Amino acid sequence: MKISYYAIFNYDEFEIIEHGIGIQFPDVELAISCAKDDEQALYMATDVLILVLCRDDRLLPDNINDYPPRTELENIVVGENEKVALIELDIDYLNKEIPKFDQGDKFIFSFDWYKQKYCHLVDSRVLS
Repeated sequence: MKISYYAIFNYDEFEIIEHGIGIQFPDVELAISCAKDDEQALYMATDVLILVLCRDDRLLPDNINDYPPRTELENIVVGENEKVALIELDIDYLNKEIPKFDQGDKFIFSFDWYKQKYCHLVDSRVLS
């Protein structure tokens, strides 16, 4: 099973503090992060989405009804200096891989391989 959500990359949000990108998911309220560039933003968006959606046992729900519904792209309001990225998660694959990185009190997981396979920009409406 695969699920996907749109992330909004805001290029103004962290301008004053550290010249970075603010990341938020309109449909997953607690999934908020930041990054320094687009590549890192895709990584951080995937990372925070997985962390927020994981259950207490560190696995992702198997039932599609346990996830918030996704807003369609045409209904997402994109502001000035924002992009939309589609972040897709392969739940079955992740639930097989995540336990391999669980070390009791530590949870070490690299999403580089996952980012390259499943994350891609779907909209580039950056307005000047």
